[in-house]
Amino acid sequence: MERHRQNILEVDGAAFAHNIDALARAAGPGVSVCAVIKAGGYGIGAVPAYRALAPHTDRFAVATVEEACELRAAGHAGPLLVLGGACWWDDPDTLWAHNLTAVVGSVDEVERLGAHASGRPLDVHLAVDTGLSREGVYVAGDEGAGRAALDAVLDAAAAHPALRLAGVMTHFANADLAEAEMNTHQVERFADVLDHLTARAPTVRIAHISNSAATLSLSGRPGRLADNAYDRFTWWARPGLGLYGVSPFPDGRCADVLRCAFRWRAPVVLHKRVPRGAKVSYGSTFTCARDTELALLGLGYADGYPRALSGQGHVMFGPHRAPILGRVCMDLIVVDVTDAVAAAGPGIAAPGALCTVLGGTGPDAVAPWPLAAKAGTIAYELMTSIATRVHRVAQ
Repeated sequence: MERHRQNILEVDGAAFAHNIDALARAAGPGVSVCAVIKAGGYGIGAVPAYRALAPHTDRFAVATVEEACELRAAGHAGPLLVLGGACWWDDPDTLWAHNLTAVVGSVDEVERLGAHASGRPLDVHLAVDTGLSREGVYVAGDEGAGRAALDAVLDAAAAHPALRLAGVMTHFANADLAEAEMNTHQVERFADVLDHLTARAPTVRIAHISNSAATLSLSGRPGRLADNAYDRFTWWARPGLGLYGVSPFPDGRCADVLRCAFRWRAPVVLHKRVPRGAKVSYGSTFTCARDTELALLGLGYADGYPRALSGQGHVMFGPHRAPILGRVCMDLIVVDVTDAVAAAGPGIAAPGALCTVLGGTGPDAVAPWPLAAKAGTIAYELMTSIATRVHRVAQ
């Protein structure tokens, strides 16, 4: 009974392969892809995403130590970067136990790690804040103050031989907006940091700046960073959303070079006809204006489908659109299949039939960005909200 009503998330391994290849080409020659599998693989499933991408890269990044341990348990033995600030603060020993690479951006973080050093050196990447005002050493303002803050972290790291400063990174604030002035400012600041590190921290050999949006629109070594002077660094790109086949741009730019790597589907659990004037779902917010064929779907906000899409969203039965009627419930949604049944017959919405809720390719696809806009959110949130109870199926 439960399996009959359970919605599923199909994971397309071939699409992941296509996307990482497209992103590697966009990153440019000599730039390696470090695949970001955080937030449960952007909601699609960390382990299925890892298994699809592992044949194509040995570098991965996550947000938390717990996410890193999940990938280690899945068999990943290569570089594994933990991006999420000091998520390891209460248990630094886990970094050594699982051979993880920590991101540090303050003297406090360096001192905390140094105090828990456990024999062999631990690789760390230095985060520098070039304009996002989030993680990292702030270097975007006064040059003297930024240089002093950077040197303080470098001095702290040098005082702890068990910490090996192996890489440096920053993160764009507006890469998805293609806002040239801020992007250029951040590239220039990062180049200045690399110049300084060449003399002050020669162990830093890895550099990375570009997320999905920057990789697709600017490359993995944008602007001045493409100069030969920076060939001494091993360059990574850190795509996330693009790996899953969703454009990082709200306007859909670059969507044509990606292939959606997932399809969220839900089953019909009941199909019935109600008369004109019937009220639908909690609160009786929708009244049928005609005799209506209804399909009750095994899907709800407990599965991560936004309640904000009540009366706003839609699903696809093949090429036939079925709008949501009334309020999204915890475990169920009511959709109007009148037109779908008229076009394709009652079998299209028979109990057990599947419709597409989100993602996919072809005529039954439901694009994440337009649907997210109807819910007043973004594609990232729509995807990462998909609940763990949704059954992931590798294709």
